Amino acid sequence: MNESETHYTLSIIDALDSYESILDLRSVNFSHSTPTGVVPILSDVNFSIRRGETVSVEGKSGCGKTTFALLCIGMLQPDTGTVIRPPERRGQAYPIQMVFQDPYESINPRRTVEEWFSMCLKHRRKLIQTEIANMEGTDKFELRDLAMELLKLPKYIMKMTPRQLSGGQCQRCCIASAVLTAPDLLILDEPLSMQDPGSSGYIFEFLSEMRSIHDFSVIIISHKRVSELFKIDKYYFIDNKKLFLVK
Repeated sequence: MNESETHYTLSIIDALDSYESILDLRSVNFSHSTPTGVVPILSDVNFSIRRGETVSVEGKSGCGKTTFALLCIGMLQPDTGTVIRPPERRGQAYPIQMVFQDPYESINPRRTVEEWFSMCLKHRRKLIQTEIANMEGTDKFELRDLAMELLKLPKYIMKMTPRQLSGGQCQRCCIASAVLTAPDLLILDEPLSMQDPGSSGYIFEFLSEMRSIHDFSVIIISHKRVSELFKIDKYYFIDNKKLFLVK
């Protein structure tokens, strides 16, 4: 195969990739076992998200939103049903990255921010052809510096550990580190929970810029609508153990 044929084949693969589901949940059921018996949490959940989509999953506290996210990432396994995730690649970061509601639970408290970011960049996943073209002339550390600039993170925090950061800074660092691994899917659990009104917009700007380089999908878990900051392609709502497509 010559160079032009190779480029044409890669272009076709990239085009097809954009239409494929990044994640599928099919007839998924999940329950918790307690001393008094089995408590159903989610029932007959069907869900899919394509490359580049932004999806919001909303519902009241305790309805099962975080359980849904943990099933998506693989930290929980369904009682019945199927979860189809992107394939893992040896030596590279996991293709689904999640930022938890409490960012301090997401990271090693002994690592500095610089060590933390360096580890993420070391295991950054290999990108498809179109994304390599978008990154032309940009190295990994320039991406790190761009992330810090967009998220309004001062350079002096690079030598600090997570517990030395404010809650808002730590949450934005978690989002940055997850995106720097070049995931197929990013799950954000209450991403604005520790942000003041002024800094919430930084997250939207950062995600928009990074997705112009590497087109990943996003699931936003929230107890309220987030459309004022994020362009949402589909809204889901969890109620009475069921996942409903609203839009």
